[in-house]
Amino acid sequence: MDAPASRRHLLRLTLQFALGVALVLIVVARVGVAEFSAALAQLAAWGPPLAYAVFGGVLLTLAVRWRTYLRVVAPSPPRTLPALRLVLGGLFLAELTPGRVGDVLRSYLSRTRGYCAFTEALPLQVVERIADLGMLGIFIILGSLLLLANNPFVPAVVLGLLIVAAFLAAFFVLVRAPGLVRRLLQRLAAPLMRRLAKAADEAEALGNHIVDRFFASLWRLKARPALLARALGLTALLWGLHVLRIAVLATALGVQLAPEVYLLVVPLTYTLVVIPLTLGGLGVMEAGGATLYILAGVDPAVAFAIPLLDRVLFAALYVPLGYALSAREVGHLLDRLMGRRVPQQL
Repeated sequence: MDAPASRRHLLRLTLQFALGVALVLIVVARVGVAEFSAALAQLAAWGPPLAYAVFGGVLLTLAVRWRTYLRVVAPSPPRTLPALRLVLGGLFLAELTPGRVGDVLRSYLSRTRGYCAFTEALPLQVVERIADLGMLGIFIILGSLLLLANNPFVPAVVLGLLIVAAFLAAFFVLVRAPGLVRRLLQRLAAPLMRRLAKAADEAEALGNHIVDRFFASLWRLKARPALLARALGLTALLWGLHVLRIAVLATALGVQLAPEVYLLVVPLTYTLVVIPLTLGGLGVMEAGGATLYILAGVDPAVAFAIPLLDRVLFAALYVPLGYALSAREVGHLLDRLMGRRVPQQL
């Protein structure tokens, strides 16, 4: 990527950050600054410490799950604490990139720390994201079924549920047609590969290599059902802890909702993070989450305080910590993505 293209990329990121901040400010203005401040003022003192304790469980589960996946390709997978460092590095860059694509830093760190090749780790992250999406779909289905009889906003949410189910069904159908999946993945990977390689033929070869590794990792996982079952169990635990963390914050703000509401609203809110409008879904996730809580009967100011407080409390923890643990590798990866350095080995 040349200097003008790099400047355009930086400008786009700046605009996406500004858009996210603008969305947050617009929602604050709509609910009222005084009302929003009053909602935050009623936060119980026990709320943040308990939420942080639950978040500790989230981080531990993420680390153990990534260690479990790396067992497929790594001769000596990391122990839990080193795996946690990899996860924190990915969370840091994910918070600062559209659609949270910066989480690929975790795969890059897995290579630089000597556990496996980048092209072996990255397909595992794709499988991990598919498992996350499937678990979100299960939570949405469960919450919808529990709420269907007595909640007026469920019919609108069922549309989102059907979209998730259709995506999952399409994916499993495509798995039956590897050639079609290969062409789709190659097309999706093409923009990134053009940044990582000098010439078009090198980009195509690198894209084919990553797609080959994707299928190799998938077949290895299928050959180890016990390991896959453990990873899926950890995924269920992970999203259960996410729901519990949000429920703790909401309760500390004085909100009283049935557990099944959180089973439905929290997964739907997290699906908004992947929309690449702003960095880390800033503003999009908060506005969408607040809308869902309002439909559930929560006061607008408190409804917006829940997702915004969630972001502020936890991003303030893992962003600086993740940067401290991965600053050198972040610079190297950005050099590659910005075209200033061609990778010798991925």
